[in-house]
Amino acid sequence: RGVVVEVGQALPVQAFDEMEGLLLETGQLELLEEQYRRMLYLLRDNESPWIGELWKRLTLLYDQELKDRERARTALMAARQKNPADESLELELFPESDEED
Repeated sequence: RGVVVEVGQALPVQAFDEMEGLLLETGQLELLEEQYRRMLYLLRDNESPWIGELWKRLTLLYDQELKDRERARTALMAARQKNPADESLELELFPESDEED
């Protein structure tokens, strides 16, 4: 997915990508959410760009697969905070007209 990682991180990222693909393919979305959240917890003190990517993927899972806009917004805010230079986070996932007050 084009994530830049340090050499020591490459293997865990590749393994996570493979697990992610299997869980998506088999429709185990709640388990995938749990794995994103677990990885984010384990990496909480790390400054790797991988953390921003995980938050972005979690945002997309909430928005596109689980249809949970509130959680998607929260994950998107975290992704933007962790990786403010990522222009793909400027996606208009939540147009102003769709927001509920």
